[in-house]
Parts: sequence; C-alpha cells; structure tokens
Amino acid sequence: MGYKTILVHVDASAHAQPAIAYAGRLAAQQGAHLVGLAGTGINELVYQCNAAAPGVYLQPQDLAALRDL
Repeated sequence: MGYKTILVHVDASAHAQPAIAYAGRLAAQQGAHLVGLAGTGINELVYQCNAAAPGVYLQPQDLAALRDL
C-alpha cells in the first residue's frame, strides 16, 4: 500500500528545491498526487484577535508583517 497524496512545503528557502525534487520523485514512484503548500502570511482574523489579546506574544517577523498591512 503506497501513498495516495504527498504534501510538500514550498517557500523561498534553500531547502525548498531539494524537498520539492524529492517529493516529486517519491510521488512518481508511488503513483501519488503531489501537492505544494506555501504560507501566505498572517490571517486577517488572527490579526484582529491579537488586538483583543495584547498579552499574546508575536514573533518579530510576524509583528513586522502586521505593521506592513
């Protein structure tokens, strides 16, 4: 019994290309679907909820992304 679907994280890091290539080979060997997943930033709902919960810690890069909205 093999994999039916393989999910691979896709981003701009140096590790992405080898991971995509490996996932592609594995999907081909298994006859599986290959799905790429990339994050797009902070969800607007999360942003609004954090305004109501100021004690919640945000990572510096997340805080910078919020400032850019």
